[in-house]
Amino acid sequence: MSSTISRSLAGRKARRRRSRVHSLAIDGNDCMRQDNIVVEIPTSTARAATMTSSSDPIPSLGQHVDFRQRFEEEINTFATSLVHREPKYVPSHQEDALAMARIDSSCETAIDHWMLAQSFGCVKATDLTEGAIELCQLLVGVDGCEETRKVLETLSAHESVSPKNFLRGLCAGAITRWVYLDTKPQLPSVCQYPQSDVLRSVLAATPNIYRRLVDAMTLEYLERHFATTIPALSKELTKRLHTILTNFRGLKSANTLTDLSDHINNFRVWERYMADAFEGALRLRLNHLRSPMKYNYTFPSSGQPFVEDKMISLYSEASRRRPHQVWLCLSPLIESWNESMDSSSHVIISPARVISS
Repeated sequence: MSSTISRSLAGRKARRRRSRVHSLAIDGNDCMRQDNIVVEIPTSTARAATMTSSSDPIPSLGQHVDFRQRFEEEINTFATSLVHREPKYVPSHQEDALAMARIDSSCETAIDHWMLAQSFGCVKATDLTEGAIELCQLLVGVDGCEETRKVLETLSAHESVSPKNFLRGLCAGAITRWVYLDTKPQLPSVCQYPQSDVLRSVLAATPNIYRRLVDAMTLEYLERHFATTIPALSKELTKRLHTILTNFRGLKSANTLTDLSDHINNFRVWERYMADAFEGALRLRLNHLRSPMKYNYTFPSSGQPFVEDKMISLYSEASRRRPHQVWLCLSPLIESWNESMDSSSHVIISPARVISS
């Protein structure tokens, strides 16, 4: 009888122990395997515990959450925190075309005032500075000072290439070369970021999230280190262009004091409008750098074939005849593709505006 009572008491104690174990499994945070019974213990205790072959951590029923999903959510939050002004949309082609129209308008107004302030002289490559020669070579598409001189003389003698149009070509070439082609911010490498160790772990675990992080940090860099310099850079490029345009200065009769005042005012207006043109081009370039789309900028040089679907002829020496050759480019061709450069995604944002024959 006594042995039966002892077994009954032992059974009750065992059930109470199992009940306590199960209550821990419901209320606890972490879990350990002990004698084939799942026991959840507080996180701090779990971290302090010494792991053995008989105490391997396993996820409890309450912790069956996809770790990768949680990890990606944390990384997404981290990526969002990196970008202060992340673009909500890719700039539309229509917006880009309008921006190009404003840039061209600012250039034309600037040139009008330049010509009021300064006469235009003949083109002589032997008198040009190195910067002027490089810009002229973009216009005529040749190398070497002597060859450039010959083509410039032929170009300037063309009936459709007026002094104003030639200056417009120089301004368009400067914007294309200095802004669209040469503006390539030197982005820091991943190892230069404070989060480089985290990024390497992310790359190994989730490559897609890694690419998003790098894109986010690129956007942050462009906002902090490129966008903020645009106003100052536009003024710097205007001064650089001013130096080149003075290579084509002609002779003028002596000015009166009133003429001198007009001369100075016209130069100031030229500087303001030309700086506006450079700033507009730099902001357009910034939008393209921030966009997932791929962009291409082409400046057709003298002698290249006229391509109907990519060019607009503004001044043709034979308007009734189909143009076949470019004499001078006044505005570059801008095209875009999607990230995979799929031909079906190709769009001409702004056709090249040229003088043709």
